[in-house]
Amino acid sequence: VDKPVELLVFMGSWCPHCEKLVPRLARTLGDVGGDTIKARYRFLPRKMTDDPIARQHNIRAVPTVLVTVDGKVQTRLEGSDLQEPDATLARILFGG
Repeated sequence: VDKPVELLVFMGSWCPHCEKLVPRLARTLGDVGGDTIKARYRFLPRKMTDDPIARQHNIRAVPTVLVTVDGKVQTRLEGSDLQEPDATLARILFGG
């Protein structure tokens, strides 16, 4: 990847799916290593519309991950996209 990639991870400490899937995503990012991909984690309240950033990105469920390349949102990962984060990220970033 030759442009800066950042993941904006929306999650909730109250969310059982986040508890399971976000650590898998974090391990995958750790395996990538280096400065290839940066991640920012945003914890949301149960009433997600109370969060201005969640409203801006129309977040309706957690976990949701926005993948940005060179500052522009390229794709949105939700639900089953996060079951196998390594394969999903490889497909998005490297066409794998």
